Amino acid sequence: MMALLLAIIFLSNSVSSALGSTAEFSDKKVDPVVESLAKQRGISAAEAAERIAWSEQASKMNDELIEQGAENFGGIWIDRDTDRVQIGVTGDDLTITGRVSAYGLSDNVDYVNVKYTFSDLSEKKGDVVKAIKVLSDSLSSNISVGIATDRNSVAVEIEKEASDNEKSLLKSYLRKYGDMIELNTNGSGVEFASCNWWFCDSPLRGGVEIITNPTGWYLYCTAGFGVTGNSGAKYILTAGHCQIDPNSNWSGTYWYTNDSGYNYKSIGLKHRNVLQEDGDIDAMIIRTTDIGSWSAVGKIYVRAGIGLGGFSGPSTHEEYDITDYDTSGDLIGSRVCMSGQKSADLNYYEGGSCGPVLQLETSLFNMSAGGLTFQLDGIVKANLCARHGDSGGPVFRLGKALGIVTAVPSGQNDSAACSVSNAPSSPGIMYYTGLQPIINAFDNTIHIY
Repeated sequence: MMALLLAIIFLSNSVSSALGSTAEFSDKKVDPVVESLAKQRGISAAEAAERIAWSEQASKMNDELIEQGAENFGGIWIDRDTDRVQIGVTGDDLTITGRVSAYGLSDNVDYVNVKYTFSDLSEKKGDVVKAIKVLSDSLSSNISVGIATDRNSVAVEIEKEASDNEKSLLKSYLRKYGDMIELNTNGSGVEFASCNWWFCDSPLRGGVEIITNPTGWYLYCTAGFGVTGNSGAKYILTAGHCQIDPNSNWSGTYWYTNDSGYNYKSIGLKHRNVLQEDGDIDAMIIRTTDIGSWSAVGKIYVRAGIGLGGFSGPSTHEEYDITDYDTSGDLIGSRVCMSGQKSADLNYYEGGSCGPVLQLETSLFNMSAGGLTFQLDGIVKANLCARHGDSGGPVFRLGKALGIVTAVPSGQNDSAACSVSNAPSSPGIMYYTGLQPIINAFDNTIHIY
């Protein structure tokens, strides 16, 4: 089965501080995403921040054009060599050119002729997801379905070890869509993961190991973003698969962490798990009621690490501020970063990575946790590295929470796939759940703080 690993983490630093910095990266206030681009291109942090601002504006414009149903709009992505904004078009459309001008991107945009509109791709992606659900009795292998705007296609992957009958059935069904569908195999399958190390002293923040011991055996995940409820109560957001209790015998189970001296630090109980409730969004929140003298802050611990997809990696930021959330980094080619605790033991305590988004609006089928099987939605595929135990870890950019780590290919676990020495050739595939689908699943009752 395909093995997806999970990871969560909190980051600090503001966009404004990054804008004022140069390419001297001993300054801890340089944002990791800005730093990654500046190092890769050999440019100042100010110029790197300006280029990343193009993708930030393009992401907002992308959401607007999709909502408006722009007639000839084929989606937006970022060119990984030039950082310029690419807009797919099936014909002339004054709505598109008008929005480009309004967002101040006219000098930084290339128009690319494509065959299918984004609406076409989104509709067919929905049809494929429905069909796989109908065929579920005959398809037990891991399958992912997502949108690849840079290739103007719906990307479908089935694990390499799937039976010939499964592959033949899926191929036969997809054939009617012609070149709109891209069918590939994924080498090893995908699975959930939950084991990691690394602790911190006060304050409680994302990126530290969290532990529970429900039935005499230990489960390990990573703390994610700090969130508040409408009542003002504080929680830690992490992956829902970290606590699946079908028999409800975990209801009184505490989550805890340790300080750097390995002293026990209680956090609290699971408050709500939307994965177990609805089965498609991988998230839960833990109430921070028992942290004692510690304080809970809206920060994450970003560890230095590797760059993938031709990008450079982040530097260490022990208290990186998360001030807001954004859509899931929803442009293919846009640069995002994560920081993982389990990954840290591979690279002399460096467990972060930065890389490009690869695929949007992805669904994962036949994911197993706690004896149950789930279909996950709201997933983004990215060129990042994570391992078992990085579950729930944060994905971020410019002080904004973009998502939490859900899964990785099984071959990346307990191997050197994410090591610094292998970074140039590592495939580094990771799947994360976007923040907006998570917030929607919680009925808009949680907020980043």
